[in-house]
Amino acid sequence: MSPIKFKRFFTTIIYAGILIGVIWLYRYNQPFQRSIDNFTSAAQITINNWINPKTTQTDATNASETTSENGSESGQWTSTSATLYLDLNNQTLDQATREAIQAWNDTGAFTFKITTNRKKADVVITTMDNNSNGAAGLTKMNINSVTHYFVNGKMYLNQAYLLSPEYNYSYQQIVNTAEHELGHVIGLSHTDEISVMQPAGSLYSIQQLDIDNVQKFIINEK
Repeated sequence: MSPIKFKRFFTTIIYAGILIGVIWLYRYNQPFQRSIDNFTSAAQITINNWINPKTTQTDATNASETTSENGSESGQWTSTSATLYLDLNNQTLDQATREAIQAWNDTGAFTFKITTNRKKADVVITTMDNNSNGAAGLTKMNINSVTHYFVNGKMYLNQAYLLSPEYNYSYQQIVNTAEHELGHVIGLSHTDEISVMQPAGSLYSIQQLDIDNVQKFIINEK
């Protein structure tokens, strides 16, 4: 084989290896998959703006991230699942969170997966210790301003309230609070109906209304 042919052959092998690597990452690495999906959606919007600039006022080249706090802004995932990393320094909060995750998974409307690799997580669940904000839980989700897809997020359980004898939270109320915050992670906002998404957060567990709302939310956002 001539040096030129060998060089071409070697280059082809390298490109093939890179392509296989990208395909493998897209299939087995959810954060990478979401990044590709967000990039693809932004590219589609950019092309649409170029072809027909009057159809939208949003410039995809100026895309940025906005933060939704407890569902203050609408966002969605690129699929009906998200990966979580648990960074909870308290056994009660950790166990309650795992029960809340299982409760949402049992609905079949959305699936949470727990990872032991923080870098592979879409959302990190951790604690806070703040008795002045009036919140037993807090969820902050970063949203791509063009695609409106969630990029990543952080969910907090406030041990200053949940674990304090002064506020007397029962274990079930702690689980309900975790279910409520996970509802925000999915993309749900507060409601005054009988729902886990009532602003109080700890009064109700997941209701059929919540399951229906997740399913409607996912259908409407597609």
